[in-house]
Amino acid sequence: MADLQTILDEVRRLRQAVEDLPGQLRLSGASVVVINGLSDIDENLGLIQAGEFRSGNRVSPGDGFSGIRIAYPPMAYPMTSTASTDAYNIAGVDADTLQTGMRSSDGGIVAGEGEATLDTDGLTVLESTISRFRFVTSGNLRSADITKGVVGAISFRSDTDIRIESGVDIGSGGSTGANVALIAWDTGVADTTYDATRLDFLNVNGQPRLRIGRYDSVNTLFFASNGASTTGAVLSLADAAGTPSTSSPDATENGRLYYINGKMVFQTWCPTDTDDIRYLYWNADDGSSDWIVSTTAPT
Repeated sequence: MADLQTILDEVRRLRQAVEDLPGQLRLSGASVVVINGLSDIDENLGLIQAGEFRSGNRVSPGDGFSGIRIAYPPMAYPMTSTASTDAYNIAGVDADTLQTGMRSSDGGIVAGEGEATLDTDGLTVLESTISRFRFVTSGNLRSADITKGVVGAISFRSDTDIRIESGVDIGSGGSTGANVALIAWDTGVADTTYDATRLDFLNVNGQPRLRIGRYDSVNTLFFASNGASTTGAVLSLADAAGTPSTSSPDATENGRLYYINGKMVFQTWCPTDTDDIRYLYWNADDGSSDWIVSTTAPT
């Protein structure tokens, strides 16, 4: 059995050990790890089967949230530019207003504050002050665009040529019997079958007003009458504002036809004298039946 002195010495030793313990528990800086995200704990997040991922301004949706939301079931948001509401699994939001979204139900994507939609109907752009489909160069300079405003016609603009082609050789081969038809339809006017290899400018009733190409199996430039009939072709010329430039006709543009101050004028290039332009015209104002040939442009 221990005596009192031995017990006292043991108590003193234990007391000293308790006092020394905090110093022995000190940590070095290298042993301290600050957790900034889940990836600091585990690289494998695992499968999340429900709930919502939200990254933004830390304001609850409905109270002015701005940021990105990913959720299932989808979240209901009204379209910015229309009164309709749809459900989105991914939503880019600014102050509780949908800017871009994606639906898993049909793969639909909206963008541009909801004004552009890509879905099973194709690409749809809501008509706004200016709506456009734009091409840019590698330097972000505009090279072409298709523009439509709320008021006014649609515009096709290009820094180079604007070409409309039909029946060209694309892929395995071109189309046979291809046509190009520019039509201004009235309400209820049915479509029409057109002949191959010609360009038609049609009026509101689907009748040709200008046809370039085949007509009655003959290649021709055809000007239709104002009526529904394709007979009695009429070519109308407005009074020219001035004499056409004498820098042409030339070898590539052999002649012109124009009307000026009561005179029907044929302006032609003279192939035997490349510096000379010939004018053949008839003066309707003086009632003469004579045609005049001149190297001077009539005025």
